[in-house]
Amino acid sequence: MATPAPSPAVPTASSSALTWLMLVFAVPVPIGVVLAFLPQLRDIGEVSHWPWDAYGFLGWWLVPLSLAVAAALGAARPAGARSRAVRVLAVLAVLTTAALFLNP
Repeated sequence: MATPAPSPAVPTASSSALTWLMLVFAVPVPIGVVLAFLPQLRDIGEVSHWPWDAYGFLGWWLVPLSLAVAAALGAARPAGARSRAVRVLAVLAVLTTAALFLNP
């Protein structure tokens, strides 16, 4: 007798791991970057810096990068590419990237 395939409603171990990684890259990583750069932000007064400026190699680009990684991890889940969370994370990654490029 063949074993049935897991139904999409039942999360698998890899799906759960991808979800947790998505959550880590979507919330604590960007908050940690902002908190780490907060003292320099108070001194300089702006955030739009290229990686070779005062914020180290990647600097503020870690925020959109972590949001893009979170969106990619969410899209890798079964049926994750169509989820609202993945779309929101992708839009946030694009908006934060545009904000760093435009420097309003």
